[in-house]
Formats: sequence, structure tokens, C-alpha cells
Amino acid sequence: MIFEDLVDKGLQKLNTVAGITEGELFFEETTTWELELEKQIESLKNAKRIGIGARVIVDGRKVGFYSSTVNTPDDIEHIINIAYKIAKAQKEDPDWVSLPKNIGQARVEGIFDKKLANVSVDDLMQLSHEYRDRISEFKDIYPSRSNIEIDRCKVGIVTTYGAELIKEETGLVAWLRMVAKKGAKKASGDEYWISRRWDAPIEWLIGEAARKAVLALKAKKIQSAKMKVIWKNSFATEVLNTMLSRSISAESVQKGRSPLAGKIGEKIASDIFTIIDEGLRKWGIGTSPFDDEGVPQQNMVIFEKGVLKNFVYDSYTAHKEEKESTGNAARGYTSLPHPAPHNLVLKRGRYKLETLISNVEKGILIEDAIGTWLSNPISGEINATITHGQLIENGELTKSVKGVIIRGNWFDIIKNGIEMIGNDVRAGINVYSPSILISEMTIAGK
Repeated sequence: MIFEDLVDKGLQKLNTVAGITEGELFFEETTTWELELEKQIESLKNAKRIGIGARVIVDGRKVGFYSSTVNTPDDIEHIINIAYKIAKAQKEDPDWVSLPKNIGQARVEGIFDKKLANVSVDDLMQLSHEYRDRISEFKDIYPSRSNIEIDRCKVGIVTTYGAELIKEETGLVAWLRMVAKKGAKKASGDEYWISRRWDAPIEWLIGEAARKAVLALKAKKIQSAKMKVIWKNSFATEVLNTMLSRSISAESVQKGRSPLAGKIGEKIASDIFTIIDEGLRKWGIGTSPFDDEGVPQQNMVIFEKGVLKNFVYDSYTAHKEEKESTGNAARGYTSLPHPAPHNLVLKRGRYKLETLISNVEKGILIEDAIGTWLSNPISGEINATITHGQLIENGELTKSVKGVIIRGNWFDIIKNGIEMIGNDVRAGINVYSPSILISEMTIAGK
């Protein structure tokens, strides 16, 4: 099936179903390569899937949704009909206004890489040879299972308002683990790379994972104390994602699940705390010409010099407040849209990581931790266990640290606790952050 023809047929079918007040079809075609490696290739998989999510509104405010994979173009009508039946059986949604009518596209660069889109088995074999050659250079360090996933995705959106939008994008995620061994003792180190392009730095990934494994092998707990902490960029993206992504969603605000409700215009963070949701960022992981309802994406300030400026909206949450969508609808074909940030970017500072370290008399550099996601974005309590950290003494890294718990309050930290922000911005899933020097956190160790 040709994807573009399928989308065209979907628009035709949607406009021929009687009794529909409004309707929308969300098409998603994904082609995936997955390469699993250890000392050699463990497996290589390739899969392709086309799915459709149908959202149908009848009698003005009854909303029905149904999704399924597609095997033939005839499946489209079947999917629409089931969504229609579901809608007829629903109660009216008093908050429903309409599907978005401001459909369109923004100009973007860097969502599709030809090399990544047309990756071949030979390309993946070459990558595996580079991997194998690099790991053979190590002594007493060996690879554990590692994974490289490559996606080529097409998305199409059609509505009864005559809209028809199609985009194509690529993505790569590489995750590697190395294990260091000394006698009976073992320790591991992980590293990742996420990108839109065929640019995974295999040598760097292996080197960083190996370095972390060696550090973890030597790591010990330290005495409990309150001290300065540096969130290295990779860890900072985790904290920002956990504490902010849901809190700035209009859905969370409207449901009473955001601590930021009612605080638009208030200064709740430091002057050096500026965050922009860059929906148009070049080669951004969440960049797109339009969101998952077909509304053009944009760059939007969330925090400016510590002042909360905006929440992110899809059409449903925007209509509840008589506003326009901010172009932040997110979904796959199996679900209804919800508001979410695209590329949350913490504005970089002027300082190298080494400068942040040199400004710490005693503290910890946190590279990796587990349990960050268990932190509470509503109360602001941050809680995680360091797996890869280094003690800082007199401005220098001295000892490896692991197994200690860090605690602190997010709201206190962003308002009074940020001393310096680095210039080493790194991508997480939907967050970009440099390293951050925090004035004080509680360390629970020995």
C-alpha cells in the first residue's frame, strides 16, 4: 500500500459516512530496524506497520475513538464505522467544542535524514564491525547487551474540514552497556545517543560506557551530608523531564494535578532559569511542521528569567479555556491526543563543565541515577539513587561514588539553588539541558 494513496482514500471515506458531525483520521506508518549487539550481532530485526486512529463526533458532542492496524485500504471504512458506533453509544462531552480548524504547517529543518531513512543491511553490518573492533581494544572490560533502533515514520492527518497533511521523519536511538571486571567484582556503565540522523558516535559511546563501568567498579558510598551537587547534562534532562513535562501540560492543570496551576505570570525560579519549548528546533527530537492534530508547531517560552509564561495545549484543553491550541498535541495512532512539550530547552549558560567542577569545594557530580522518575512533581520532592557519580574536593574530581540517595525540593532548587548553568547542552527524549550546579542537596549515604 502506498501511504499517500491511503491517506487520500481516508479523506474520501471520512466525507461519505452519514451522521458524522466531525471526523478525523490519524495515519501512522513506521518502518523499524533493531540491531542487538553483545560481543557480536545477537539479532537484527526489521518490521513495518501501518495503523489508523479514527476520532468521530456525532450529535454534536459525542466522541468515539477506535484504532487498528491496516492490511488493505478497505480496512479504513471498517475502522471509521466502529468509531461511529462507539460515538453513538457515548454520553455527550459537555467540554467538547470541535476538532481544530487552524490546520497547517510551519517551516522546519531537520526532521528527515536520507541516509537514516534508507539504511541498509550493509550499513548495519559496517556499524557492527566498528562496534566489534572498538570493544576488542579493552582489557577486563566487555560488552553487555546493547541496542540500536532506527525508525522511519510517516504521519498523515485528514479531517472533515478538508485538511490533509503528511510528514515523514527519521529517528535513531543507541544504547550501549559495558561491564568492567576485577576478580569476582563487576560493575556496568551505560551510555546513549538519540538523534534524527545517521550520526551515532559508536567509538564515543563505547568509551563513555567503559569509563563509567571502571568508575563504578571503584565506587563507594560516602558519609551522609548536605553539599553542592552538579547535575551532569544527561542526568539534568531526566530531572527536568520528570518535574516539568506533565506540570506544564494544560490537561494536568485543568485536572488539578499540576503544582503550577494559577501561577502564570509569577516568578517561581531564578533569573538564569529560562526554558523554551522549541517545537521548530533544527534536528530536534520533537520537531515537526505540525502537531498530532495538524496544528502548526511553534517555539514558545515556558519560563523566562524565572517567570512562568505559558502552558502547553492541544485543541481540547485550549477550547476549555476559550483559547487556541499551542500546537502541542501528542499521540500515536492507538490513542487520543493529549498536550505535551516537544523540545523543552533549558537556556545554556556560559560555563564549561570543568568550570562548574572547579567552583565546588566539596560536592558530587551526578552522571547517572536510578529512580529519578519516582520523584514527585506535585510536591517537588526529588529522590534518586546515584549509580555513577564522582566526589568533588577542592574543585577536583577525586573518588567514584554510588549507592547514595540524593534528596531536595525542586521548587527551592529552581528559585534559590541554581548557582551556575553550563554550556554543554545534551538531548534527552524531549528535553535539552546543559549541566547545572546546585547549591545544596541532601546526600543519604553511610
